[in-house]
Parts: sequence; C-alpha cells; structure tokens
Amino acid sequence: MIVLISLGLFVLRSDMHFYFYWFVMISIAAVELTLNIWGLVKSSFFGVRVVGSLSFVVSSIAAVFFIGEHLSHLQYLAIGIAIVGVALFTWPKNQNLSFKNLDRGIVFVFISVILSGISLIPYKMATFYTPDYTTFLTGRIVGDLIGWNLVWVISLLWIKRSPLIELKRLMSTKEALILIIGASGANLLGSWLIYKMPVTELSILGTLGIITSYFIDSYKYKDRLTGRMWAGTVCIIFSIAVFFLLG
Repeated sequence: MIVLISLGLFVLRSDMHFYFYWFVMISIAAVELTLNIWGLVKSSFFGVRVVGSLSFVVSSIAAVFFIGEHLSHLQYLAIGIAIVGVALFTWPKNQNLSFKNLDRGIVFVFISVILSGISLIPYKMATFYTPDYTTFLTGRIVGDLIGWNLVWVISLLWIKRSPLIELKRLMSTKEALILIIGASGANLLGSWLIYKMPVTELSILGTLGIITSYFIDSYKYKDRLTGRMWAGTVCIIFSIAVFFLLG
C-alpha cells in the first residue's frame, strides 16, 4: 500500500460490484478454511489429502459454468491426467486402500474442496470491475484489510480470545515478519495471475504448488520422494504441457 501511494498509483475503487464480489470471496474462503481444518483434524480416512488437493477440478468446472470460460476436449483430458498425478503424489505412504475409516471429517474436507474451487469465481469476477491491474491491487488491499481482519477478530472472539493480546503476541515474534512478507508476496503474485489469466489456466497451474511445497518441506526434513510421487510429478507436468500446448 505504501509503495502504491508513494508512486501515485493508489486508486480506490468506487464501483461497489468489486467489493461485493471480493467480500463474497472472503466469506467463502473463510468457511472453506474452517471446514478444511476441522476435516483434517477429525478425519482418519486414508485419502483425505488426495481429496483435499482436488479443488482445481471444481474451480475449472465452475469457471466453465459460471463465467463462460471454455475447455477443449484435450484440456478436459489434461485435467483428468492432473487428477491422476495429484492422487499419486498425495497418496499416503505405507497405507493400503481401505474405506473403513470414512468419517465426518472427510465430509468437511469434501465440502471445503468445493468451496475452495468456487471461491475463485467471485475472485475472478472482481477483476471485471477494475480498469487495470494497479486499481485491482488497490481494491484488493483495502478489501483484504477490512474483510480478513474482520474474519480474524470474529474468529478470536468466537474462541474467547482477545484480538489485541493476540496481535501483540503475533507482532512480538520474528515469525510474524516472515509470515507478513510471505503472505504479501503470495498475494501479489496471486493478484497478478488472477487478473491476467483465465481461472481454468490458473487452476491447473496451481497443481505445481502441491509439488513445490512438498519439495521445500522434503528438503527441510530430509524426506525422500517415493516412486509413486515421482510418477505423480510426471503426470502433473505432462498434464500442464497438454493443457497449454495442445489444448
């Protein structure tokens, strides 16, 4: 925000359609995040991580139905290959196929996956009401400051914690600065991608995040990838190539 103001690029949107779609997106995302956490904590189903990684399928289909994006037959095939790749990559190690542990946790995760995919639609629709990227970025900053801070305060009050005490505790740690810088960088990249790219393209590119996040963790914790995970990686990369080069 400071950079935009100093460069004279801070232009506050007056079109209420933008803020309507932005706050709809935040509301959906907040519910999705809550259900996802509940589901992961409560579920012992073997495929919970697989299911939790398939929001890109929902967002692609939702983009076709709700905002008129187009997918060719080969791009549908690419999404199918990506599903196989994600399933192979996220399949739990040393665990056989069993449906005995189906529980309400997996239901929460399943609903969160649907909401996560749908949340990209109002996110994209908000871009339709901004004339350029800097205006969109300005609106996002204002919308996030209002929306996510409100969600944060309500969440803390719900669990009977003081927002002021939690804020002081957060700002007194070194991790807070890293968290703020990381979140700002991710939001800046996400804003540029959602403004420039169709939801379908952004969704399948998002599968790369599953791989890269694991590679970062595996480097930190010295955790080796299994043959199945390498096969999943190849499927994901191949699906992206098919989607963009042949679709």
